[in-house]
Amino acid sequence: MTTQVTNVDKKLFLGRVEEQKQVRAAFVELLDSPDRDEELPYVCLLYGDGGMGKTTLAKRFRDIAEGEAPFADSFQYLWVDWEDERKKLPGLQVGREHISADVVFKGIYSAVIRNKWGRQFPAYRKAIKQGSEAEKRVAEVLAGDDSWDELAVLRSVGVGAIAKIIRTRLPFIGEVGEQLVQTFLESGIEMGAEQATKIRASLETYLRAQLKPNHFDHFLNPNEQLAIALARGLEKVSAKKPLIVFLDSYEIVDRADIWVRAVIRASGPRVMWVICDNNDLVNSRQYGNEYFKGYADDSPRRLLAYNMRPLAVDDIKLYFESQGRAFTDAEIETISRVTRGIPLAVQTIAELLGTDTPLAELVGDLSDGSLGAQVVRKMTDRYMQHVVAEADKQALYALVLARGDVDILRAMLAPDAGSSFNLNTLLRRLERDYSSVHANRTRLHDDPALFIQEYIKSDVRRTSAMVQTLNERA
Repeated sequence: MTTQVTNVDKKLFLGRVEEQKQVRAAFVELLDSPDRDEELPYVCLLYGDGGMGKTTLAKRFRDIAEGEAPFADSFQYLWVDWEDERKKLPGLQVGREHISADVVFKGIYSAVIRNKWGRQFPAYRKAIKQGSEAEKRVAEVLAGDDSWDELAVLRSVGVGAIAKIIRTRLPFIGEVGEQLVQTFLESGIEMGAEQATKIRASLETYLRAQLKPNHFDHFLNPNEQLAIALARGLEKVSAKKPLIVFLDSYEIVDRADIWVRAVIRASGPRVMWVICDNNDLVNSRQYGNEYFKGYADDSPRRLLAYNMRPLAVDDIKLYFESQGRAFTDAEIETISRVTRGIPLAVQTIAELLGTDTPLAELVGDLSDGSLGAQVVRKMTDRYMQHVVAEADKQALYALVLARGDVDILRAMLAPDAGSSFNLNTLLRRLERDYSSVHANRTRLHDDPALFIQEYIKSDVRRTSAMVQTLNERA
């Protein structure tokens, strides 16, 4: 099939032919009356490192749904860019492991309000209210003078600690039992696993007797109640026309994916979810002690997944020809080599050429395909855009500089003498937070490593205190 050329947000878009073909087929199925036994929504996962065109492809899907026959005027869509939402919601301006499900739900609901669909979400607003009422009622119970002597030890710890204790679920064995003990310890109460289990069970029995059933459900598992209520609203919206929900920059909130997935499952078969994430959410895998269950294991059908591949040489050639720029085959090969076919890097070269910057300045010596500083900077900024903590930036730089040598990497990242340090735990956490990290090989994936390595080489960065410290330790 001939490569398709069109525009997305007034910028040239080409390639991704198979992806568009398959999403059109999914749209057709969404428009058909779903089989009465069908309960699953459609899920489309776009994943890969920054700059690979995930957002652009999602917008292309949106344009197909909005403007192509037979889809025009047949869909509604909701767009949530978590990069934008993070600027608005304080609850997203924390480390990813601390982003709570209720804040993620709030971000989706904020987009709902912008679309003026708030009338369809009374159940969600009621769930928030009942959750608040449940916490107030627990506070009243704690302050009461009832005879619950066995639980007197918990009177002083507060509602927040009680909530953590009660939400640690059965069975209390292995790691879960340790978590329960740790939860008590964080509340200032030291006890063994057996005693903690006994007190937690007594606490649940006591609260069940003191609270209304709906209040206890909201206190025991507020995330589940909010997820169901939010999904109910989305299902109501989709009753008029099928709904496409786009979740962009999802890597910011994907630690809460288990609860977003609860919304997805409950939203019904007339909703399609297009999720753009740096991380691979398709396949199940282990992150240290954490096991991630991939969508492929969770969704037996109605799942589209695209690992964003680089642009082919022919696509790159057509991209420049469509802009009136003719390059020799050797020049196109060089552009392909230095950009690795990454759409953002190709686009950056095209934009800079428009300012009359010579090609040789952007790609370096055409004979060796070295990298131009402006392209390196743009790509590194994209790879590092979600790296907030200086310690994480240092760790990523170290992974680049160590080039897979574990001893050098450990020397670079080990804290001052006397502090405990587990390199494997750190690598697993980095791998979970940043898709470019390959924990088993103790290095970054090739493309990010190439651009970041060139970035560090500049005089300003290689003489910085951080990089010099890493080199001295090595």
